[in-house]
Amino acid sequence: MRSHRSILVFALICLSTSSSAFAQALDQQEFDRLFGLFGSFRFSIREGAQRDLIAAAEKPGGFTAIQVATIQTGMISADPEVRVRSERVFASLVRTHPASVITVIGQLRVQTNGTNGEFVFGNVKGKYDPADPASRQKFLVLQRHWRALSLGLMKGDVDQVYGAYDAMSAAVIGLGDGGLKDLNLKLNGQDLTVDDYRTSRVNTLDPAFAKIPADIRNLGGNPNPPPKMKMNVPQGGFVPLSKSMRLDVGQVNAPGSLDLTDSPDEFALSSPPPGYEYVGHLYDIGAADGLVAGGTVRIDIEYGDEQLVGNAVRDASALHILRYADGVSTLLAPDPDHTSVADHVLSGTYAVGSLTSQDEAFGEFAIVQAVPEPLSCAAAGAALAAVALLCRPRRALCPV
Repeated sequence: MRSHRSILVFALICLSTSSSAFAQALDQQEFDRLFGLFGSFRFSIREGAQRDLIAAAEKPGGFTAIQVATIQTGMISADPEVRVRSERVFASLVRTHPASVITVIGQLRVQTNGTNGEFVFGNVKGKYDPADPASRQKFLVLQRHWRALSLGLMKGDVDQVYGAYDAMSAAVIGLGDGGLKDLNLKLNGQDLTVDDYRTSRVNTLDPAFAKIPADIRNLGGNPNPPPKMKMNVPQGGFVPLSKSMRLDVGQVNAPGSLDLTDSPDEFALSSPPPGYEYVGHLYDIGAADGLVAGGTVRIDIEYGDEQLVGNAVRDASALHILRYADGVSTLLAPDPDHTSVADHVLSGTYAVGSLTSQDEAFGEFAIVQAVPEPLSCAAAGAALAAVALLCRPRRALCPV
């Protein structure tokens, strides 16, 4: 009995100690060290630093106000690698703590599997026809505003969030009951109506949006950060997006710029196709400032010698790059001249279609791999028997 009591007391001491450590902000010297590693030339070092800072962001009081301000400064860095990794850390911060952001994501997220047209709009399910341009366009209207809204939530940019929220609401109302029915939007098995959406907005979304500026400010963040820097694309050819990603634009019919965002899974526009899973990061690339691209685009993504974030690489030779654009997911054709298993770089190409809207000339990119087949009952039983045999105590050999 005494031993049990001692164990209980020890557990309570550990719990109280871990709880106080859990609420302690990251040491400034350690924060500076990790943040500085975002500029490292080694993928695994950059990845490890990001992983550790995200872990701190997900703890109550994990950052001081000065550290949060530093992360927001990194989000407008001239170094694209620092910028996208700072965005991901800040996104982890805002989506972990403020209940208002979680409410908005849950109620307004528009995501599709990119294959058969099925999608979710908050807690509503719908379906568009990928082969019908008019049907697909109605879906893309909702998703386009969600993209702007989600990127605003990631950056903590209240002006962008409010603007995208109003635009999405106007789009839903503009579709009308008929347009919503065309998209097969159903809530609890019943057709969603504009009045349903208005009720949800008034009762749930408006109060959540009103809290967002205060929530971000309470985390030590600036609710109206400076605008992010863009990468100019004056002509076709190589575009240095970041150390982890490279882009080669076949031709540029009109100069402009590119936006690059390193998106967490929670802000993804598309889920992986059936039978696949994401490996590492998702990159959202959008044309801006009048950029009109054409021809063949090549994209190279580094995944590192050790996968520190997300699912582990099981077979590097079987990886694919998934592109999601215009409501459709496509596994890119591999480029053997630029793919290198030794350097842990995967390359793929695609052609910009003549009917593609220019903000979808690029899209969302991620590395994917096939989900392993589950063991059959017979195979699982054989494996368990083998393990049991290996774990069985062995009798000492007797001399003959």
